[in-house]
Amino acid sequence: MDLQAPKIHSPLRQVFGTTMDIWHVSSQPPSHMLRIATLVAYVGFIAVNVASNAGWLGATNAEVSAKFPVPLTPAGWAFSIWGLIFSLEGWGVVYQLREAGYDGDGFKARFAHATSVNWMAAWLACAGWQVAFAQQTPGGMWIAFVLILTGLLAMGRALVMLYSVKDRFGPAHSLTVYSAFFLGTSINTAWLSVATAVQLLIALKLGPTNLVPVAVLLAVLVTSLGAFCVLQEHDTVYGLTLIWALVAVFEKTESVPVRNVALGAIVVLAVLSIASVLRRPGREPQYEPVGTREPLRPSVDDANSS
Repeated sequence: MDLQAPKIHSPLRQVFGTTMDIWHVSSQPPSHMLRIATLVAYVGFIAVNVASNAGWLGATNAEVSAKFPVPLTPAGWAFSIWGLIFSLEGWGVVYQLREAGYDGDGFKARFAHATSVNWMAAWLACAGWQVAFAQQTPGGMWIAFVLILTGLLAMGRALVMLYSVKDRFGPAHSLTVYSAFFLGTSINTAWLSVATAVQLLIALKLGPTNLVPVAVLLAVLVTSLGAFCVLQEHDTVYGLTLIWALVAVFEKTESVPVRNVALGAIVVLAVLSIASVLRRPGREPQYEPVGTREPLRPSVDDANSS
């Protein structure tokens, strides 16, 4: 008589149980529940942004930013980058829903697992930031900082996981996969690093703090993080996104020290980005073997039923 302990099939495990498959040589496609949850989260995130821009949550982001200018606030045109971010992440959401591409090499599955839960966490945090930011109160601004920092950490975690997959198994094998997962995540993470710095300055602005030294320090930290991504992971898009933001900061800021730091950062990131594109290939790295002959690991449900 088999006295095995009963198997528990919880809804949460069905949704999130395969999110760490990326660490295995082969990967099972995400569950349908996880893919649908990602779609629902994205639609909700877009709905909150539409409501914010329409003024249904209170003052719009542009109105609040104009009321609380800080030395690192970019010029208004730079915020158009959100259109690109929304489009790329929307494409990623649609692509991860489709069955096409979930094949034996496991690339699409690994990238989908790396982004899905992290994207949802980042979207939820950024949606909450929209509400807190519109309140225009000291407490609301600190809550907004915590929320946008959470969004940065979640999106950054997705990017680190994508880097890990790339370093272990090789880069995305097609422009379709790269644009669906890497591109939007990299641009969003870079932009959120600047937005988080701006939000911290806005929260500090409501107190007696001298913002210029803090703004200089934050600009250096944001640039250093970008330089690391470009140098270590050859993420040219991350560097170009920061250049976009810093050019807008250079144009708008009235602080001479911040302008000087922004200009220096633009030059450094431009040189590193160009070098990343033009770098001479070294010895071919050794990736863990993957291929169409390699069978996919069994799904969580299959493993539970065995």
